[in-house]
Amino acid sequence: LKLQAVEEARVSLCEAAAVAMSGSVSRSHGHHGRGLATLLATCAALSLIPASRMLASFVAAPSVSRLPTRLDARTLRRAADDQAAAEEGDSTPAIQPIMGPLFQELNITNRTMPKGLMGAIVGVFNSNQKAVDVVMHDVNSKHLIVYTMCLLPDVFFPVAQALPRQRDRRLRVRVMQGLIPEVDEEAEVFRVSKMTNVTKLGRAIQYHLVDPRGGNLARSVKLVFQGKQTATAAILAIESATKFSGRELVFTARFSKEEGGTGSDGGSEPQVSIVATVTAM
Repeated sequence: LKLQAVEEARVSLCEAAAVAMSGSVSRSHGHHGRGLATLLATCAALSLIPASRMLASFVAAPSVSRLPTRLDARTLRRAADDQAAAEEGDSTPAIQPIMGPLFQELNITNRTMPKGLMGAIVGVFNSNQKAVDVVMHDVNSKHLIVYTMCLLPDVFFPVAQALPRQRDRRLRVRVMQGLIPEVDEEAEVFRVSKMTNVTKLGRAIQYHLVDPRGGNLARSVKLVFQGKQTATAAILAIESATKFSGRELVFTARFSKEEGGTGSDGGSEPQVSIVATVTAM
């Protein structure tokens, strides 16, 4: 009786499928026609299987209950959430994100002295740090970074770079070690005075390093100045030139003696100036 019931169900299914698809195959085109033809061939193959083999396979197959009738978006999303929750406790990120500044920051106030700042930077360099960020919290202390660069030992090969300002609008300078920029042997020299316009000086540096089309010109220029006010103008001009030129500019600073001063006895004596070499990387 079981064989007879399975045989009747198989024959009825194949006949119904053949009748339903006989007209659909002729009207279908492309992949739809091929899919219907494949289904029709499957039904034809089922008709050739003996009923005894079909019954044996049904009896041997394990019974499965509560199978989902469809996989909708909600079911897939719930499965993905369950898998993520199961893996959350086992997986740990390989790289921990940094919630603060990339490099250590040193804050400059009105009480900061160049030698003290130099000692702090040397301490950071000795701790195997490649760079340190100097943040100017006092608007009247921008010259300190220039004087500090003059005091840093040559063994570190120190260079500095004016960074883009953040939301606090404070001047930031990154001091790095172990970098030797390639400079021009006969670089253009700009003398900075108390009356120097910072924006115009920044444009002048830009025009010597980059042409109007963005091509490279000279590799470096030199700024010569004396005093705190001119040192402040120099660092602001370097910051402006970095923004105008669209180049990564670094600078070094050293004390230099120049002839031309007048001593107390009326004779000439050397003057100490600061020479800052600005280089486009």
